[in-house]
Amino acid sequence: VGNLSIRRMCQEQTIIAVNGSLPGPTLQVTEDDTLVIHVVNKSPYNYTYKFKVTKHEGTLWWHAHTSFMRATVYGALIIRPRAGEWWNANVMDVERIGMAIGGVPNVSDAYSINGRLGDLSPFSNKRKHKVTLLITPH
Repeated sequence: VGNLSIRRMCQEQTIIAVNGSLPGPTLQVTEDDTLVIHVVNKSPYNYTYKFKVTKHEGTLWWHAHTSFMRATVYGALIIRPRAGEWWNANVMDVERIGMAIGGVPNVSDAYSINGRLGDLSPFSNKRKHKVTLLITPH
């Protein structure tokens, strides 16, 4: 964390930034990772953040909570699902293919029912059952 000179609206300004960039670095993690961030700055007080990433898949943002620094000290936080959660393929590869073709990636190899995968009682994978699904758009 330090000062960064930027030029906006034909004027040079000094702002506080992370790793010399605005926005700061994008943090990419996978659900259940432990994220350790060492903050080194020009004050005598450095700090280490350590936390486990749980139940927050998606694109979020990290930012400062001091004064007006949240306007310059921020960046993206991308939390991906655990590998193999919805596809037999690597989740990162599925995402890359979707980005490359500019559309939705392949349909999932599996779907969850109430957030659960696998054999759901009273159904069994040893016998066949006829099930009707009613899907209504929101």
